[in-house]
Amino acid sequence: MLKDPDKDLININQLLGEQPTILFIPANQMIPWSVLVIISYFLTMGFFDFGLAAFGIVSLWLCIGWWILTGKHPHEFIDRFHFPPGKDWYSANLPYISPLVKNRPPHVRKFIPDNSLTARLKPLIKTNPQGQQYRFMPFQNFQDLVCLISIEKDGYEVSGLLLNRGSTFQIVFPFKTNGYHNNLERTEVSNYAIALEEGLKEILPGERL
Repeated sequence: MLKDPDKDLININQLLGEQPTILFIPANQMIPWSVLVIISYFLTMGFFDFGLAAFGIVSLWLCIGWWILTGKHPHEFIDRFHFPPGKDWYSANLPYISPLVKNRPPHVRKFIPDNSLTARLKPLIKTNPQGQQYRFMPFQNFQDLVCLISIEKDGYEVSGLLLNRGSTFQIVFPFKTNGYHNNLERTEVSNYAIALEEGLKEILPGERL
């Protein structure tokens, strides 16, 4: 039975956008791994005659190393060996520090340098009844948020988040919008695509969504 492209729903493949794999191995790793296995064979079996055990270990080491360097999410493996600065966290009382030095009160300028936008908080040390000490890290030390801002222009007022990392500043404007339904007719898809394209044209160079 033929479908009406203007009325019937469009079926979407659930694997759309997924990376193809062979068993658990990403397809884009097959050719590099094959080359690495061949290199490992010539090194361990041809030049040095180390045996099959050495061939397997070297091949596995080369393939895993290549996967870590070129995989889609290498951090998922590397992060296992990177321990966070603390195991337990808490929300500290971070004082407000104006980005404008002239607006900072004298008592704030005594312990916050003029070239700094945030305060560095100390860990909280607590001792339980058994005498064991626990170290709680303030998560505010690891965020880029400086303050909330409000901008007024041409009769409009918008609020945003001022972020800072090193010498880079960024303003983030949060917003909420309704999403698209996952079952759309062809005409609805075209209308939504045109509206989305026109809306994205309003994004200025250097900005991102």
